[in-house]
Amino acid sequence: MGSILSRTKESEDKCDKMKITILGARGSVPTGGPDTFEFGGCTSCVLVETEKDAVFLDAGTGITHTPDIGDKQISILITHPHFDHIMGMPFFPYNAEKGRHINVYGKRRGDESIRDQITRLISPPLWPCTLADYKADYVFFDLDTPFSIGSITIDSIESEHPGGSLIYKITEGHKSMVYATDYEYSSTNGRKLSDFSEGVDLLLIDAQYTE
Repeated sequence: MGSILSRTKESEDKCDKMKITILGARGSVPTGGPDTFEFGGCTSCVLVETEKDAVFLDAGTGITHTPDIGDKQISILITHPHFDHIMGMPFFPYNAEKGRHINVYGKRRGDESIRDQITRLISPPLWPCTLADYKADYVFFDLDTPFSIGSITIDSIESEHPGGSLIYKITEGHKSMVYATDYEYSSTNGRKLSDFSEGVDLLLIDAQYTE
């Protein structure tokens, strides 16, 4: 993953109006120390910005380091609700802004909506308050792709991961990217990801589960 991260600035230049910032790329647990200086110690979060929208892919601890996005509309796309992918939500800086609207999208899993999945974790006794206690207004949407957020089109396929997870494709104009985190690659399932990613400008794929 190092070569992808080292090309982040180059990728921003390529993506025209779509700016991509990797805020967190660490798997499973946030960590610190000298071994994390190059790629950071925060868990999964990638920020995709257009002129009017700020779309966060996952809400790991990387979301706590979001840059100033002004008055852009905030959307959070959750790949899956494992703790490391949502543990940054209670500490998201824009939670403190009264009147700020934050839209959260994710796939329904079993009998649980994306709202159920998130609020089950971020509520007492596991956390002293709920998202409803913050000043920002959260709105949840059960995902049905493809759909659009402003000038961005979002598509998805199911990943290979315990409990299920989504791989997202983000497209604006002629530029596109695929975000495939926690993807347990094998020779039998790799074709699905390859076909889904064909022609994109940037593929972010997590290599945690392969040598």
